[in-house]
Amino acid sequence: MPPSHPITTTGLASTVTTTQGVGETVPKWIDRHNTAVAAGTPTGNTLTTTYTSANGTETVTTTRKDGESDAEFLTRHRADYLMRMVDAPPIP
Repeated sequence: MPPSHPITTTGLASTVTTTQGVGETVPKWIDRHNTAVAAGTPTGNTLTTTYTSANGTETVTTTRKDGESDAEFLTRHRADYLMRMVDAPPIP
């Protein structure tokens, strides 16, 4: 049965949704999602990543700061959701 809880990031030109692959470790799954987000292009001033942890749905939202470039904004959002994942790791 395929995983039912993807990691999803919105606010990009194309929404990034990553499901855990068969036999794939959670760190590798997170890394694949992170790589795809890093390659994305923000379309506005808000990026949101949602995923499911043992505690339920986790939502991490980052708002662009004045003068922040797309690359800086993406890097900060990735750091924000990765920090949350340390305390509340995603489950498939």
